[in-house]
Amino acid sequence: MADRVLRGSRLGAVSYETDRNHDLAPRQMITYRCSNGEEFVVPFSHDAEIPQTWICKNG
Repeated sequence: MADRVLRGSRLGAVSYETDRNHDLAPRQMITYRCSNGEEFVVPFSHDAEIPQTWICKNG
């Protein structure tokens, strides 16, 4: 019977909570620069340890 109840629902894939009245976790945006001069921004949690370097994967 439990198989019938769960059939068709995407377990873990969909949140049934509303996005209203929720504060996002505090974040900080860190900018990195590749050796070719390209800059990109990576969001980190406010209390995360920020890596000094970031490996570019754009060649």
